[in-house]
Amino acid sequence: MKCHYIYIVCILLSSCYSSSTKDNKPTVTETITIDPDRSEKQLDLSPLLEDSFEIIKLEMTDQSLIADIDKIEISDDQIFISDKTSSKIFAFDLSGKYLRTIGQKGSGPGEFSYLGDFNVNGNSIYVQDVYGRKYIVYAKDGHLLKEIPYKSHHLGLLSFDQILYYINNYFDSGTGYYNLYRADLTNGKTEGLLPFNKELVDLYSRSALNHYASKYKENALLIYPRNDTIYNVTKNKVTPFYILHFTKRTIPKDLKEEIYSSPIEKGYLSGVEYLQNSKDYLLGTYVDKKRFRYLLINKKTLEYKIGERLVINNLGGLMIHSYTTTSEDELIVVISSSILKGIWVSICRNNTFKNKADKERLEKVISQLQEEDNPVLIKFKIKAIL
Repeated sequence: MKCHYIYIVCILLSSCYSSSTKDNKPTVTETITIDPDRSEKQLDLSPLLEDSFEIIKLEMTDQSLIADIDKIEISDDQIFISDKTSSKIFAFDLSGKYLRTIGQKGSGPGEFSYLGDFNVNGNSIYVQDVYGRKYIVYAKDGHLLKEIPYKSHHLGLLSFDQILYYINNYFDSGTGYYNLYRADLTNGKTEGLLPFNKELVDLYSRSALNHYASKYKENALLIYPRNDTIYNVTKNKVTPFYILHFTKRTIPKDLKEEIYSSPIEKGYLSGVEYLQNSKDYLLGTYVDKKRFRYLLINKKTLEYKIGERLVINNLGGLMIHSYTTTSEDELIVVISSSILKGIWVSICRNNTFKNKADKERLEKVISQLQEEDNPVLIKFKIKAIL
C-alpha cells in the first residue's frame, strides 16, 4: 500500500488553515503535544488488539494479479482494493476469493481514463476519473449506475449519504482557492471550504499525500501536508479537531528553501503523513531523522506512544509497515507474500507467541505461500477502552 513515502512525508510542514462551515466558526478542541525524543525501539500493538485474528490470503488469478495495493475498503461481506499500477479495483470476499473487477480503464461509458481515489458508500462505489473530471458510480456487483461530473480539481474523496467532499491540496482548481469542497447530490450545489491564499498555489500544491482521510462510522479525520491541524468531517460540517504539535526539530516558519529537500537534509520534523482513525485511537506514521516513526494516540486521554518499529509481539514480533482501519473498529495489516515469508524466517519463527495455536496457524499459511502470490491481509479487532 502506498502509504509511506519519504519523498511525500518530508514536505508536511506545519501551518494552520482557516475553515468554513454552515455552523458557527468552530474552534480546535484539543492540542496533542509530542516529544519526539520519547521514541522507543518498538511500538507494540498487542495490548490494543483482541487475541483472535483472521488471515486472508488474497486469491491470485490471471484476472486478480495485484501489483501494489493503494487503498482497501471493507464493506459488508466484500473487500475492495485499488491498484493504480494496473488501474483496477478488485473485489474479494472475506475469505480472499476473487469476485470481480470494478470498472475498467478506457474512454467509453462507465470507463475511467485515469484511476484516482475511490470510496464505498452503502451499496455504491464511487470511482474517480481524474482526467475525465467525473465520478463513475458502480453497484457492488460491478454494474454501472451513473456518472457525476465535477469542476473542482482535487486529489481525494470522502463520501456520505448524498454528500461528497472533494479533497484539494493548494491547487488552483478553477473554481476558487479552497482545500475542500462539499457537493450536495440532492441539489447539485458545490461549496468551497477551507480557503487558502492564492499566493500559496505555486509553493504548496506540489506537495501531496497518498491518503488524506480515515473514516470511522460517520466521522472522518482529515490531514493535509504543511498543516498541523487535524479536521473532523461529518456529513454536515468540517471542524478543526486536533492540533498536533512537535516540541523539537520543527520547521522554522521563515524557511524559504526548497520544500522537498529541506526536511530531509536538515532533519526537520514536519508532522504525520498517514493517520488512521478508530473509535478510541489514532495510529499514524511520520518521519524523524530520515527514518519512519509510528505514533499511537489514546483519543480519550491524549496519551501517546512512539516507536521506531511497529510490531505485534503476541505474534512473535510481527513487523508492520502498511495498515489501515475500518469502520467496524478493525485493524487490517497488509503484507506482501515475499516480505511475510522473510519476516517469518528472520523474526517470528524464533520468537515466543502468546498462543501456540496462532504460531501453528501462521506457519501453515506461510508455508503455502509463493513469493509472487498476492498480498496477505491480517485482520484484528481493536479493543474498546472501557
